[in-house]
Order: sequence, then C-alpha cells, then structure tokens
Amino acid sequence: MSQLPEHLVVEPVYREGMAKTCRVRLGGRQFLTPSFVIRIDSAAKFAIYLKSKKSHLLPHICGYVIRLTDAQQISGRRIRESNQVDLHGHFVDHDGFLKSSVSDLTLIDPALENLYYVAHLSDFVLSQRIPVELVEYAMAYDEAKRKLAERKTDKGNLRTWIEASHREFWGRLQRNERRRARFIRDILIRERELGATVLIPPVPLITSHELFELTKTINDTSSEISRLVGECAHAFTFRVDALRDSGLMDDFMECIDGAKARLTILKFKYMNLNEEDRIVERDKFRELMQELDLKSRMDSNRTFMLHEAGNQTFACAGRGFDFLSTSFSVDREDRINKKKERNPWGKWYDPRTQIPYSREDFLKVYRNNGMRIPCDCPECLSTMNPESLGLEEWNGYVKCHYLHSRNRDYTEVADAIQKGNATAGTIDRLKDSMLKNLIELIR
Repeated sequence: MSQLPEHLVVEPVYREGMAKTCRVRLGGRQFLTPSFVIRIDSAAKFAIYLKSKKSHLLPHICGYVIRLTDAQQISGRRIRESNQVDLHGHFVDHDGFLKSSVSDLTLIDPALENLYYVAHLSDFVLSQRIPVELVEYAMAYDEAKRKLAERKTDKGNLRTWIEASHREFWGRLQRNERRRARFIRDILIRERELGATVLIPPVPLITSHELFELTKTINDTSSEISRLVGECAHAFTFRVDALRDSGLMDDFMECIDGAKARLTILKFKYMNLNEEDRIVERDKFRELMQELDLKSRMDSNRTFMLHEAGNQTFACAGRGFDFLSTSFSVDREDRINKKKERNPWGKWYDPRTQIPYSREDFLKVYRNNGMRIPCDCPECLSTMNPESLGLEEWNGYVKCHYLHSRNRDYTEVADAIQKGNATAGTIDRLKDSMLKNLIELIR
C-alpha cells in the first residue's frame, strides 16, 4: 500500500496581541514556533548545522533551506549514502543527517529571482536535471554579456537585455500551459529527489501585475501536481518597493484569502526596513503582518514564512510569521558588491546589537570586555581564546554561535508570548540594538 502524503497541521498554543506560538506537525515531525530556518549554501556550513543539531538541544531551530542549484553538492551525497548499514544492520548516521532527514524541515528553494538579478546563473548550466529553459536562459545571458563586452557597451544595455529577456522567459511559460506544467513538474520532482519535506513552487520575481497573476497560476498548478506527493507551499517573491504598490498588495491579500495552502512563503529581496528612508515600507509591512495575523485567526491551520528575513528576523518572529530564515551572515552576503572580495573570516553575530561584527571588531569588543566573550551561549562558554582560532575553527565557532543565538532569541519570544509580555520584551530588545527603527513594526 502506498504511503499517504504528509500535510501540515497547525495547532495554536498561546497568543498575545499580534504575537502567537504554534505547534506545527508534518507527519512525524513537530516544530515549535516561532521557528528559525537557516539558509545554507555550502557543504561545510551544512556540516556545521548538523553538528550543532546533533550536539545540542535547539528546539526553535527547525530546519534549513538550500538553493536548488546548491542542493546536489551539499546534500546529494548524503542522500545517496543514507541507506548504508553497519555489520549489525543498523543505519549509519555519523554526522546526524539521517536523524535530520526525518525530524527537520527541509526546503529546496528554486530561487528563480536570480533570472532577474543574474546571480548564480552559471549554476543552472552546471546543475543536474535542471529544466532546459533555465539552462538556455543562463547561456543566452553569457552570450549577451560577451557580445556587449566586445562592443564596449555600457552596463545599461545589459540591464535592458535582462529586463526584456526576463519578461519574455516568463511570458512564454504564461502562454504555453503544457510547457508551464512540465517546467513546474520537473522542478518539484527535483526538489523531492533532493530531500524537500515541503515543496516550493518555481515562481518568478514579481515585477509587474502580469507576473503576479502568473505566480498565482504557478502556485495553483504546483498544489495540484503535488497533491498525491505531499505538502506544497505557495510562494511569492517581491522586490521591497512592491510594498509601496497598494494595488499589488491588495491583490496579494485577496489571493491569500482564497488560498488553500497551509504554508505561504514570502520573500522580499534585499529588504532592510531598518533604513531611515524606509518609513513607508515599514508602515506597509506592519499592515501586512496584521493582515497575516488576521488570516491565521480566521483559519488556524494557516502558517506563514518570511524567507531571507535579514534584519527583520527577530522583530517579526511570531508576529504574522511563524517561520523565518536567514543565512549565517543575516543575508548580508546578498548585498555585497560583486567586485568586492568577500572576507573569508565569518562574522560574529552580536545578540545585543543584533548585527554581525567582523572578526576585527569582535576582538576589540572581546578585549574591551576584559578578554571575555559578551555571550554565554554554550559555544561561547566553551571557547576559551577566540584570538587563537584558525580560519576553519573560527568560522565553525561563529556559525554555531549564530544558531544558539537564534534559538535563544526565539525561545525568549515564545516564553514572553506565554507570559503575555512579548510586545514589551521585543521593544526593549530592539531599543538596545542597532535596529531601533524596527520598533515601528510592533507598535
């Protein structure tokens, strides 16, 4: 007999104003919200995640999300080897991957906004079993870039090519129902092969109302295709300036009203609502959080995720959003100028200021604090001399520390919601941080 597909079941636990905690079940998996999902882009970072989860109790670190084009080299080998047994017939699980595969939330993100931002396009060409449309797009971009470079044409013309090609790529899928269905099917199958526990539809970056309508179609088709396979989220990827488009946001909320998806994943690319000039966006995002909270009150079996949450990761925890994700660098690598060489030494996340410090700045704080690390998480307490750590040890340390910090943050939020003082507690934390403007999201 075939196994029945697993679906999310959401059980509200506590609520205080707009803040709430839930118990979310997916088959044998159980997640306590607010839950943090770490973005992983390398095998080394994945190993650090597995080590931390295996060695420590981190109840509010519920899983990880990997970009589709990274997943094969990060988890593909582990999936192939997960059926190995020892001489006694027991499954081999040296690094905790097998346990993770049956207990964690695993998301494989198609990340097709990169067709617009042209980041990681070459990865589509190098990846296995990727739809031919994506490979052809990446190769056409490389050819256009080469030709424009030969003509010594300015970058504005390349941007024009990207804008036009992006519209045409999605326009062809919009016009051809059979081709669109095949494209969606192939990506969802690949996600499942790579271990996804909840599927994410391959939606475009919404740059127009036409692409919003296409996103709705892709979400509905994905739900239908995956109906007998398992849980499929609905996904929406916006630019941050979409918050200023009242018509688009109204259409989005109307779409949410009629959606049957139990998990809706929102992504606002490069969003930093702490910036001084984002007054309008902060106001609109607070309204969005209130609307999502209302939806969850009307239908308790609804849950929402803010993907690539960046600086908003603490302020939005449990407020409108049950799941939130960032990378180990709080998504800051996405905003780095490509011409600038990335520092190989990872940054240390400061729980008080809620921003990451470079190694040099961390060591200044460490020395000014009497040679003591200003954090008492298990990883910091076991690190006696951070100055002596080599590159690999340092990067392992700061990433484990980040997971502990997020787990503590979300545990604190959940406890405060239970006690009825979450709003005051979060505002106090933000007042002491470098993210004071985010208080406007809560008041």
